[in-house]
Amino acid sequence: MKIFISHSAKDRDEARNIATKLKNSNLDVWYDEWSLQAGDSLVNKIEKGIADSNTLIVLLSKESMRSRWVKSEINAFLNRSLSERNISIIPVLLEKVLMPPLLKDRLYVDLTKDPEVGLARLIRQLSSPAEECLGLPEDVLIDDFNRGMVGPNRLGGLTLVYHENGDPSSLRATFINRGRGKSLALSYDFTSHQTPPVPPQFVGYATRLQFANWKEFLECGYWLSFDASSDGNARVAAVEIKRLTNPPREDSRQEIAKWQVDLTLEWGRINLKLRDIAYPELPWDNLWEICFVLFRDNVVGDKGLVLIDNLSLSRQPK
Repeated sequence: MKIFISHSAKDRDEARNIATKLKNSNLDVWYDEWSLQAGDSLVNKIEKGIADSNTLIVLLSKESMRSRWVKSEINAFLNRSLSERNISIIPVLLEKVLMPPLLKDRLYVDLTKDPEVGLARLIRQLSSPAEECLGLPEDVLIDDFNRGMVGPNRLGGLTLVYHENGDPSSLRATFINRGRGKSLALSYDFTSHQTPPVPPQFVGYATRLQFANWKEFLECGYWLSFDASSDGNARVAAVEIKRLTNPPREDSRQEIAKWQVDLTLEWGRINLKLRDIAYPELPWDNLWEICFVLFRDNVVGDKGLVLIDNLSLSRQPK
């Protein structure tokens, strides 16, 4: 892993301090002061630094939010992340500023309250896997859907379908053959079958997590992975992870992660890094459910089919 530090020239002292501490922690850092020599092309050197790095640390302040260079470096890494799986972007708050829209769903590090604590957290996140990470399994199968809704998932939790308007015909779960096992088939219907007609705005499927604690999986860079496809009518689906703030009360649900995934006609493997989809500063204990949600606005017509299989946690994307 090589780390590129993006910052405003007016935040140079803070950037140098962070770069030095990362380097002293045996991390490989590209920092402009150390990489540029007299006579070098600034543009060429920065482009090479970006190309050689797979982790961007962007230092956010009032000055960097106005910096053309910082915006360009963020965009370069975002573009790479569309085609490369091992690209990480970590916003670091030097000052209380509004998170840029393209970074607002990234897990950030806050140095505004206690810089030393925040920097120590950043170093832990970037360092080689700690002993607790090495002790974690390579893969954790959550549900292969071979048991249907009769038996629990692989973590012992139940699965269920839910309907925003209470109409059970708006979403039906069946389990169809796929190779040697089965996959989950979600048949949705956004027409109203009630009197008076109240068409649902969303429907979903949830697999329960039995109060799991995924703090180590989050900190150790694990991925939530699953296979998915659709009949072409559903273009996207939302993936949500929720915990209970006051277990076992179900009315204490708290959403801690959310992401929108594209669906295609062909089966495709979807990999979501927990760090990238997590809401900042929320705990990952007492996990309650993973939900697959379909919204009326994101489908063509009123009816369609979405297929899901092999839901798992993985150390590396599959």
